[in-house]
Amino acid sequence: MLALNARLEARVRERTQRLEQLNTDLAGEVAERRLMEQQLRAARDLAQEANRSKDRYLAAASHDLLQPLDAARLLVSTLRERPLDADSLRLVNSIHLSLEGAEELLTDLLDIARLDQERIQPQYECFPISRMLCGLVAEYAPRAQRKALRFRCVESSVCLNSDFRLLGRVLRNLLSNACRYTESGGVLLGVRRIGDMASIEVHDTGAGIPANQLQAIFLEYHQLNAERARNRQGWGWAWRSSSGSASGWGWRSA
Repeated sequence: MLALNARLEARVRERTQRLEQLNTDLAGEVAERRLMEQQLRAARDLAQEANRSKDRYLAAASHDLLQPLDAARLLVSTLRERPLDADSLRLVNSIHLSLEGAEELLTDLLDIARLDQERIQPQYECFPISRMLCGLVAEYAPRAQRKALRFRCVESSVCLNSDFRLLGRVLRNLLSNACRYTESGGVLLGVRRIGDMASIEVHDTGAGIPANQLQAIFLEYHQLNAERARNRQGWGWAWRSSSGSASGWGWRSA
């Protein structure tokens, strides 16, 4: 009987020691997790502060860069008011439109800062698409001509209810890519009326996008055929805007 009690007591002590060890290990894991949580919070706070600093820098740089552009636009406006021959007036108007495009691109830097804070809201307005097409042609036709590319724009009398600046940003990105990555052939900018909708399309004679890469192109900082980036061709993007609100956009391979 005494031997049985001794064995039982030994088992109880052994199990008690195991439980104490488990509790010690568990307490260590809890402390380690708390330390990791503190480190993660500290890293998050640093990242947020860095992001806020970037936003402040973008805002400051954008305003500084806009000042000389404003001065250049004033000088060009003065030239436009003077009597000029047709060729000179056409050149001055092209400079004026190009400066407007550059100013809009710099203004986009401010939008990037607001985008990170989810403060961008589309500013809808009704405008004739010809107003936008005119500026895009003046800005990108010379780029295409420098590469011996044909640049054609199909005129349209469609009026849109959309965000003029955001829509212009999308089309500028597409036209820039089309002119940069198309080696021969041409670039086409046009508008299709589809019922009460309008499809604004950019086509080029580049290689387009493989069907199996259509989802990958939406990944941030993703580039198709990065190892052959210098020889990459262009593609197209169609933005649709109805007579009411914008209904989204989609890719069209050339």
